[in-house]
Amino acid sequence: MLVSSSISFPKELQSRTCKCGFMARYFTVTTLEKGGRRFYRCRHLGSNSCGYWNWIDNKLPHHVSTMIHNQKVELDSIRKERNHLKKIDMTADEMYELNDMNENEIYDLRKVSALKGKMSNLELTNKIESSNIRVDNSCLHKYHIGYIP
Repeated sequence: MLVSSSISFPKELQSRTCKCGFMARYFTVTTLEKGGRRFYRCRHLGSNSCGYWNWIDNKLPHHVSTMIHNQKVELDSIRKERNHLKKIDMTADEMYELNDMNENEIYDLRKVSALKGKMSNLELTNKIESSNIRVDNSCLHKYHIGYIP
């Protein structure tokens, strides 16, 4: 047996079509004076708008509007603080990553420096040996002993 169900919305929340022929957008006011009131308006802005505007709710008592407005302000503040903390957390993670990278780079630089030192020593040793061979060869040549070119 098939059972079908549908969700029905109260009549005041059913979609509306504006004068443009498009679905109007649904909003809830969060200002101090009209906080909590819901309305539909044309989805287009400025000169493209057909001007459609339809309140869903009657005006709310002032204390209710004030409470809704204050909750909205508090929620915005909490979201702002959360986003700030996310940035700080991300910055801390980036700092740890940079620190790790710097430690690795320092280690690599030390290795490069050590290798340069070894190369320099090898070049110096090679020059000395080359110089000694020339000296030895010149000495050998001077004394007419086996000359190695």
